[in-house]
Amino acid sequence: MFSSIKHSWISDHHDWEDVCSVSAGVLIVLSPLAAGSAATPSVAISAGLAGITITVMVMLQLMMLRRWEELLKLACGVWVVLAPLLLQYDGTLRLLHFILGGTVVFLSILEFWQD
Repeated sequence: MFSSIKHSWISDHHDWEDVCSVSAGVLIVLSPLAAGSAATPSVAISAGLAGITITVMVMLQLMMLRRWEELLKLACGVWVVLAPLLLQYDGTLRLLHFILGGTVVFLSILEFWQD
């Protein structure tokens, strides 16, 4: 009985995954505010575009599920994780992007596997 509960948690898509993905997307958009003046315009644009894309892809998934939406969300999550290294910024914003991007990547892989 315990194994069937565990299996359904992993294999079935749940609403909390979408809520977490939307929340992460919104937090990515807002994350340059946490850095204050340390965030350059290129970092703010990068975070804004990635966060908006993640949020829109989750909303599209709620209407009709397509694999390309999940793949684009995954790509945006990977970009958010790599952006601190490529755009060379650090501090709180770097940590936020590692955590939020990693969350999006994890949830994208989990949802892609479930669907």
